[in-house]
Amino acid sequence: MDELEHLWQVRQPCQVHMTGASQSGKSETLLKMVEHDKHAFAEGFDTVVYAAPRLDDQDIGSKDKDYIARLQKAAAGKRLMVCGNVPDVSHIVDGYRDENVLLALDDLTNFSDLSRVGRLGSMDAHHLGISTVYLYQSPTQKAKGLDLLTLRRNKTGELFFMNHNDRTVMATQNSRLYPDNRGFLARSLDHAWERFKVPYIYCNTQSYTRLPRRYSCYTAIFKELEHGPFFFDAERG
Repeated sequence: MDELEHLWQVRQPCQVHMTGASQSGKSETLLKMVEHDKHAFAEGFDTVVYAAPRLDDQDIGSKDKDYIARLQKAAAGKRLMVCGNVPDVSHIVDGYRDENVLLALDDLTNFSDLSRVGRLGSMDAHHLGISTVYLYQSPTQKAKGLDLLTLRRNKTGELFFMNHNDRTVMATQNSRLYPDNRGFLARSLDHAWERFKVPYIYCNTQSYTRLPRRYSCYTAIFKELEHGPFFFDAERG
C-alpha cells in the first residue's frame, strides 16, 4: 500500500522480540535482518553484536561455525562482534559511541548470567542508542535471574513464529494485542506461510507511530517479497 510506505519501518533504537518454537526460523530470519537492515530499519546499523550461550564453549560445533560464517557474510560492511555471554552495555557504548548498534541475544533464556539483561530491557538501552533483539521460544518461558514479563513491557515490536505444539500462546498474545479480532495472529501467520513461505509475522508496537493500528501486523519485512511487506487488516482479519 503506497500510503504506508516507510511508515512500517522499525524506528531505532528498538527492542524487538523474536518468539517461536525451535527450528521455526528465528535464527535464519536474524540473518536476513542483518543483511537487509537498511530496508527494514529506519537507519540501518553500523555494528552488530551477536551473543549466544552455545558460543561460550571452547570447542563450538561445525553447525555453529557455519552459522557465524553466514552471519559474517550477512553483516558485510558492518562491524561484527560475536560472544558467548551477554555483553556489558557500557563496553558497547564506549566502544561504538555515536554508531547505530544492533545487539542480538540468541537463545536468551539459556545464558548462564542474565544479570545484564535487565538494563538492556529498561529505558537505559533506548537512551544509550542500542537496538536489542531477543530470540527465545515462548513469552511464558522462565529463566533464573530474568523477569521476562518486565522485559517484554518495553518491546517496540515482535516477530511471531509458528509453534504448532502450543497455539494457546498465540491466542494469549492475540487477546492482548488484538482483543476485538479473535484468532487474528494465528490466521495471519498461517497466511504468511501458506501464501509467501515466510515463517513469521511482525507486530509493530512502537509508541507514537504514524502507522494505522489496523495495519500494525505485517510480514515479509526483510525483502522476501519484491514489493515490500504484506499487511494484514486487523479490522477485517
